[in-house]
Amino acid sequence: MERNRIITTRKEYLRRKTIVWIGFSGWLLGAANPVYSQAETAYFLTLETEESIAERVLAAMETGGPGARGYLYGKRPVTLTVDDTRQQVAQRNPFILAQRQATVSAQMRRLQSQAAFDPLLNFAAAYTRTDFFERSDVIIRQRPTVFIAEGTTADGTGNVADQVGIPSTAGGQTVGEESQPIPVTDSFGNLVCVSVDGVLVNPEQCALRTELRGGREIASLDSNPLEAWTLNAGAEKLFPWGTRFSVELQSSRRLKNFFPLDDFGIFRPLSSDDPIGRGSSFPWTTAFSAALDTALPFSKDFGPYGSAANVGVLLSKVGEQQADWALAAALNSTLLAVDDAYWELVRSLLQLEITQNQLKVLTARATSAAKLYEARQITTYDRAQIDVELANTESQQQLIWAALVRSSNRLAELLDYPEEVVLLPQRYVPALQHVVAVDERMAVATARTARPELMVTRLGLESSRILFKNSQAQTRPDLFLSLRVALSQDDRVLGYETFEDSLSSAFSPDLSDYFVGLSFRVPLGNRELRSRQAQARLQRDQARDAAQQTELVVIQEVATATAAINSTRVQIVASEAGMQHAELAYDKARALREQSLITEFELLQKLNDLLFSRARYIDALVEHRKTEAQLLAAEGMLAAQYWRSNIHAAP
Repeated sequence: MERNRIITTRKEYLRRKTIVWIGFSGWLLGAANPVYSQAETAYFLTLETEESIAERVLAAMETGGPGARGYLYGKRPVTLTVDDTRQQVAQRNPFILAQRQATVSAQMRRLQSQAAFDPLLNFAAAYTRTDFFERSDVIIRQRPTVFIAEGTTADGTGNVADQVGIPSTAGGQTVGEESQPIPVTDSFGNLVCVSVDGVLVNPEQCALRTELRGGREIASLDSNPLEAWTLNAGAEKLFPWGTRFSVELQSSRRLKNFFPLDDFGIFRPLSSDDPIGRGSSFPWTTAFSAALDTALPFSKDFGPYGSAANVGVLLSKVGEQQADWALAAALNSTLLAVDDAYWELVRSLLQLEITQNQLKVLTARATSAAKLYEARQITTYDRAQIDVELANTESQQQLIWAALVRSSNRLAELLDYPEEVVLLPQRYVPALQHVVAVDERMAVATARTARPELMVTRLGLESSRILFKNSQAQTRPDLFLSLRVALSQDDRVLGYETFEDSLSSAFSPDLSDYFVGLSFRVPLGNRELRSRQAQARLQRDQARDAAQQTELVVIQEVATATAAINSTRVQIVASEAGMQHAELAYDKARALREQSLITEFELLQKLNDLLFSRARYIDALVEHRKTEAQLLAAEGMLAAQYWRSNIHAAP
């Protein structure tokens, strides 16, 4: 009677031993607003249990052991909470880091497309100098010697040569002052024949006599250098509706060219470059030009969807948003995998603790059974049953060690830890014991606005709509207007004396040029553009169908996760009650066995029932945590608190 009272008192103590923990500290975000309730805690789910498990794993790292336990020998432990794993995903996971680079590339593409509308400023300066040098050479060729003209003028009044200004003749030849023959040429040195009133005088007696001899000929003349300084400033701007505007201002200083006849350049005769001899004192000129090229309304290149540059900006903005949501989707799915690996590792640790405790009980009973067998108080069958159960539990422990190593390696791979690291969860008991209740309707509403995969497909639909509107605009006629104006100053005679005078007179030009052009083009049939429009319409419809299909899948995932959470809540309650009943049954059976009222085999069955009930309870708790993460991932909220704050700020 006293023994039964002690057993009952202990069970009352175990049932009343409830620990209130603060868990998760707000990691659940979203419109679903989960409601937490406290689950009754078994005696083995305490912080002391965490410490005991950690010590056991650390001991395996120091001493090794048989089977999978030997793998842990020499490894380096790293402790992590569940929040630590989520924080480190953004900083360590290679897939997330690569996806983040994709968002940076998308941002650069947007900036590059927007640069088409940035004002373009240009400045230029130039200096030009042209030097002139004298060059001549002796050229040997056929040259004229004598011009013969005999007879009198047509009216008989005198000699033809005298009348046309040819030097006097001697013996029928043209001679100089010393009676030497000279050639008759024009003022430019070209050979001529003498004619009167367009009629050659005595053509049968007129002849050009030549001989092969040398003469100096001039290739170029020496003159002052021609110098010019030019300054240019301009601006150009493209507007989103398809208009391009540009202006340019140019100022020049040009020194004229002279042909000085004296060595000092004092005497400057008139020249073709400076007909009045004062141009170099007024060297400045300024020119202004402006141009406007624009597509007109209702034409193919006008408007936000007609301008190719503006369509590029719209698409790049959508692409940048898609890259951000793709990053959120990658983080969402990776965090789900990390959560799954983390809680599987927790499951292995707790199962290891349960099995270790059972091994202690079985070892003690095996020692006791050996003594009882020697005293012939139990049969060989009873002792064999204990030995078999002990061997089965040791084998089960090896499987749990293998699962622990596998879960640790999987989590280390997701967090990009090296091979020599073994991850150890910590402070997981408080989070493990919280139970979540959700509202499915609010969860679906949240998923429709926050699920990254759904937002990516919707943005894809937006891109296809932009391309379709652009294809519609391109089927319109091409109507284009061009306006030009050019104002310039002329320095062929005089420029301006100073730069300020020239610049201030830029809009009082010597010359002005205006141009207005209007072009209209439309391809007959327009079949190519209409085909592109049909393709764009098809792509838009396909994108709309894909978005709708994705939304249905997301809603189904939310419903499935919600049902799974509700199912695991029921399993937690049932497994907790079953564990309590198993504990009571085992304590009762142990008391009966001490009184030899049951066999050793029956006691071992109760022990197995207790082991199974505790494992089932832990499985229910772990599955509840995993399904909770699945629901948050289905809503798109699993990564919400880490997306903007950590992903873009990570080094």
